[in-house]
Amino acid sequence: MTGLTDLDLTGQYLRDLCRAYATERIERRTYIHERRRLIDELVAGKPSAPPAIPEEFEPEATMINLDVTMQLPRRLLEEDE
Repeated sequence: MTGLTDLDLTGQYLRDLCRAYATERIERRTYIHERRRLIDELVAGKPSAPPAIPEEFEPEATMINLDVTMQLPRRLLEEDE
């Protein structure tokens, strides 16, 4: 029989996995595969490794408002004057 700590740890891994799937950080196939692996390891009494969840993507730079930086062609500028 598995220890209570193994059950708690696997439960935490399953919660993390569900949260990653709900926030669309992982696709359905990965979710099903990892969930099955965690449950199988728990039933077999083996220690579980954390699920394969990629880190959230954080862009290094933010988008700028391109409309502000666009310049009209010269011929259009001359027509306005």
